[in-house]
Amino acid sequence: MKLIEIRESYENGEITRDDLFVRMRQQYGVLSDLSSLLRGTGVASVEVNDTGVVLTSRPHGVKIKCDPTDKGIPPIVAINLHEYEKEDSAMLLKLVDDGMTFLDIGANLGWYGLHVAKIYPNSRVFAFEPIKRTYGFLRDNIQINKLENISAFSYGLFSESEERIFYADPEILGAASTSPTAGDQGIEHRCLVRKMDEVLADFHSGADFLKIDVEGAELFVLEGGIETIRTSKPIIFAEMLRKHAANFNYHPNDIIELLAGENYRCFYSRNGKLIEFFRMDEQTEEKNFFFLHKEKHSDKIITFSGVRENSTKGWRAPLFSERPGGFFE
Repeated sequence: MKLIEIRESYENGEITRDDLFVRMRQQYGVLSDLSSLLRGTGVASVEVNDTGVVLTSRPHGVKIKCDPTDKGIPPIVAINLHEYEKEDSAMLLKLVDDGMTFLDIGANLGWYGLHVAKIYPNSRVFAFEPIKRTYGFLRDNIQINKLENISAFSYGLFSESEERIFYADPEILGAASTSPTAGDQGIEHRCLVRKMDEVLADFHSGADFLKIDVEGAELFVLEGGIETIRTSKPIIFAEMLRKHAANFNYHPNDIIELLAGENYRCFYSRNGKLIEFFRMDEQTEEKNFFFLHKEKHSDKIITFSGVRENSTKGWRAPLFSERPGGFFE
């Protein structure tokens, strides 16, 4: 029975005052359990007030208003598993430079975009989230954190500008896909999507960093931003899952090949370093990948891949990054 239902039972005369306090006491015990649960996780505190629940990330103090019953959102994952994408989060923040234009595509509650905006105050963050309820949380989180360098947009990015049906899982706020094969997983939402190239043309802007997590439509987001990729050569951080890509009848290797054609190298993060990755197969366990342009990002590739090439002597020497900035450092 929910707390409000217990109190209503007392107010309706269904239980005594003593029963009310006994039952409430049993429920309130979870607060002490929660305090213990937070220790050593990526969430430092949980605030409950009459407008909702706000979780604060550790160590950067970004506040995330959310539905705590959602089983897949970043702050809840960070509590349940101690961390949220620790390796990838740390590497992303190391690769961002203050002053970059950062696109958070498939922003959800804004976990990545909000952290970039707070840690790098001279950056400019554009966050795109097409699902109305999720967008509401994103907008609230920008206001709660009092960040002026991040803007939220209530549409998605795709290969064409049009209206599309999204299928959203009611139990996982971020699991919203435009694939018809996802139709049995959730509620239909009719949403606007736009081409990245058109959006940035409206903003008279390029892009320095793209974070893309759109449940399998990553290839189409890149196709809609191919001119931006060619002119701006942004760092790209993208989720690539075989099962999600299959819903759209392509393979993640198609993304690797598309970006290789634009002079990009593919990496995943492990132990604070970038490990080069060439082709996905059925044994691949990694799901998040970084793409860096061979020429524009050559210094970052050398620094974070842990090796330095010497073309005259033909050897590779280790080079370890000492730059701080991870979520949990």
